[in-house]
Amino acid sequence: MKWNEYTSLFDDVLNNDNNEAPYDNPEYVNYVKMNQSRSNRWLKSDVLNEELIKKIEAIDTPQEWIVITEPWCGDAAHNVPVIAMLSEKNPLVDFKIELRDNGKNMIDSYLTNGGKSIPKLIVRNEIGKEPFDYEGHTIVGYDDDAFRDFKVTGDKKFIVDAMKAPTGPAWDDFVEAVNNGSIFAIITARGHTPSVLKNGVYNLIKRNMHGLNEKEIVRNLRKYREIADEEDMTDDEILRTYLEMCKYHPVSFGEGSAANPEELKVSAMRQFMEYVKTLSQRLQEKAYMKNKISNYFTPYIGFSDDDLKNVETMKKHFDDESGLDIYHTGGGKKTKF
Repeated sequence: MKWNEYTSLFDDVLNNDNNEAPYDNPEYVNYVKMNQSRSNRWLKSDVLNEELIKKIEAIDTPQEWIVITEPWCGDAAHNVPVIAMLSEKNPLVDFKIELRDNGKNMIDSYLTNGGKSIPKLIVRNEIGKEPFDYEGHTIVGYDDDAFRDFKVTGDKKFIVDAMKAPTGPAWDDFVEAVNNGSIFAIITARGHTPSVLKNGVYNLIKRNMHGLNEKEIVRNLRKYREIADEEDMTDDEILRTYLEMCKYHPVSFGEGSAANPEELKVSAMRQFMEYVKTLSQRLQEKAYMKNKISNYFTPYIGFSDDDLKNVETMKKHFDDESGLDIYHTGGGKKTKF
């Protein structure tokens, strides 16, 4: 379960007059009450020092942190909130709670001198890949289905999955655009928070993954900034400003619906095209005033999707639009539509 689900258990126990064992015992209810107070004090504290935070932020491969515990555990009230706060410092850390007495017997694989001592923190370098025995079977993790969570609730998992996922047929085009410092849009039927999509791209760039080159990107962005008379910034500030300028349209986010994403993608694409044309015009005016170039900044836009229905809908709406190429990437190959 997620951290917020675990903390909700405390309220469930304290507000229920018909608890099941062990919370039918008033002593255990009192333990939960005290532990909730202790946990809240830690969550409000400034206990994390900079050195520790930097070590967590330096983690550059996906990890799964599982804490085996119970709400009645006094030691957990002091340890688990700190672990939870640490996990929030790096999107590559997927933090979960496993109740010791939930019947899954996960604790049996992590005994301390033969005892079921808690809390217990298990760290897996590759999410869900460390096997453990359960009722005579070898279980390999919980989350082996990549991109299973398509909504806001799956934001953190998306960050991890993006680091692990193989590249698609149009990936090289994306790399070329980003390395050149070109404006891009991610238009997807997913329902993630837009900032999560942006952070996913940022993480890929910072790790120079799959052909992305941070130094090349920053170098090209500086050229644009020089033409536009923009103030100087650090490399990371330039990169973050660039990603803020790009667009992220998870069309089922908020009030959107994944039931009919085609028309929503068309609307997002139309907004993006107008946005790019406006930026190009502004940059052209700056370049003309500085006598930097003699030709125009003519935007060239490409759209790709592995869903044929999305591609057909996009083609229908933009068939007469100049400067837009549409590609179908289904079946593992890119085909101009």
